[in-house]
Amino acid sequence: MWLDPERLQSLEVGGFWMGKNSRQYSATSDAVGNPVIVQPVLIPAESGLLVAFPGLQAGKIYVNSGMDFSSLEMNYVVNAIRLNNWSIDSLLGVRYLYMNDTLNISQNINVLPGGAGLIPFNNVAQPAGANVLINDSFNITNRFYGAQVGGRVNWTWGGFDVGAVMKVGLGATSHVAIIDGFTTLNVAGATTSARGGSLAQPSNIGRFTSTDFSVVPELTLTIGYQVTTNLRVMLGYTAFDWNRIQRVGNQIDRRIDQTQSPTNRSEEHTSELQSLRH
Repeated sequence: MWLDPERLQSLEVGGFWMGKNSRQYSATSDAVGNPVIVQPVLIPAESGLLVAFPGLQAGKIYVNSGMDFSSLEMNYVVNAIRLNNWSIDSLLGVRYLYMNDTLNISQNINVLPGGAGLIPFNNVAQPAGANVLINDSFNITNRFYGAQVGGRVNWTWGGFDVGAVMKVGLGATSHVAIIDGFTTLNVAGATTSARGGSLAQPSNIGRFTSTDFSVVPELTLTIGYQVTTNLRVMLGYTAFDWNRIQRVGNQIDRRIDQTQSPTNRSEEHTSELQSLRH
């Protein structure tokens, strides 16, 4: 929106939305536990939790990761120079950035006859035919609130124009992390649930908040062509950096304490399964 007849001052509102992007991964065994499927963890050294193993348990693991990323900004723009084919503007404004990062890991395990008594639930060994559902959920949201300054340069030649915009935002980034997990046991039609999964345990389950000072520089390069008086086509590339951001991977600790898991194993069970893994 122009603020004067000479078009030397204006208010500009802009932004972007990258859409909700997600990726999935899954691995499933057959009815007798082939192939071997292991979730890698640290207990405390490199090890793994069995999802499927021939004759012991059949299972499936499903992983879903997602990200939602958007930005909104408003700038007061003042034209500093208009000379020949050159135009230089200064910008002063505010900016908001949003990123939500999620990761969900689900396991569906069926105990086979050979695995009877090897998978406990709340310290009770489970019989063949028991079904165990394990879910881990990690969610991290980053929000940036800040002021920004910048400049814009444009050069025109005939119907063509080349432009560059440089902006730097300074402000605060708030982080909200939500970690949750649960395990559900189904045996002979009876269902029991308990808090905690494989990676989400009582020691790290909960809602955690923090705030950091962030710097967000951005550079945009464009080339355009004025096709008609009312139609202009443009091609451009934008790159920016948002520091002090947290991703969902920062919330995951692969070092687990099996005694905190509903499917924790006794020392005898752990030794037996470790020998099977090797």
